[in-house]
Amino acid sequence: MARLREDAADAETGRTVPMGLRENCALICGGFAVRCAALCFSLLWMAAFALAGNSARPQIEIPKVDREPLLEDFLSMEPSPEWSGRLAKVEGFRQNQPSDGQPVTQKTVVYMAYDEKHLYFVFVAFDEQPVRATLSRRDGIDNAEDWVEVALDTFNDQRRAYLFDCNALGVQWDALHSESTGESPQFDEVWHSKGKITDQGFVALLKIPFQSLRFPSTPSQVWGIQFRRWIPRIPETATWPLDSTKVEGRLSETAELTGLRDVSPAAISNSFLTGRFARSARWTTATRCTRALRASARRWTADWTPRWCSRTH
Repeated sequence: MARLREDAADAETGRTVPMGLRENCALICGGFAVRCAALCFSLLWMAAFALAGNSARPQIEIPKVDREPLLEDFLSMEPSPEWSGRLAKVEGFRQNQPSDGQPVTQKTVVYMAYDEKHLYFVFVAFDEQPVRATLSRRDGIDNAEDWVEVALDTFNDQRRAYLFDCNALGVQWDALHSESTGESPQFDEVWHSKGKITDQGFVALLKIPFQSLRFPSTPSQVWGIQFRRWIPRIPETATWPLDSTKVEGRLSETAELTGLRDVSPAAISNSFLTGRFARSARWTTATRCTRALRASARRWTADWTPRWCSRTH
């Protein structure tokens, strides 16, 4: 049997308490304090990590303009004097593949602005070699040709995004992206694009109506945004911000687009919010309008799309 320790008198009450019990209580209380301290440290560390992650997310403030930029304003591979310093500018793309996170082999610069009705994105894509592109029907572009893309997470929830792509001649491809289910290319919306190959690469203009998008009905907007360029001859995927192959999904690595104020979202359907593509009660009327706008968009693209596919021609 363990030897009993001598009793000691409690200094305040005069009662006698076994020494073993006093030591056990002290050990229990001390252990509880250590656990509380460890839990508090863990919570503080996780909060600091989350704040660091949020602060590291790039931000772009997009300016509002009083007239739309034109493709011809950028064919010198930089903005014309009228647009110099008036547009938001993004550069510093990084490879997604083949060398994750490494500098890109070809420079890409994106200029952007908005007005009351449209978003404007101008891709200036430099290339030392001939650019690959063909004229085809909408959604007909593939990975055999050069293309660029803007992804818009309009609810900034890192779950869903609109994808708008066009090749070097302005041929369109669009889809809805979901982090859980991937891309839905059946999605077709009304937007406009132009493209032209130059002696230094190509320039592509994307003009996206706010009425083709769903987003919160608030005075100011904060969206997720990501840009992508595909160069088939290498092959190389360039992105900004970096869409690393080491991170699952892509929307957790978007930048934040700020500066959008007093713009109105589409009101024809809540399909994007619910993830369903069923027709709403107003779909019939909306379809008539959409078809008319699509016809206008096709004429807009056809009038401005060059009839040649490579600068070597």
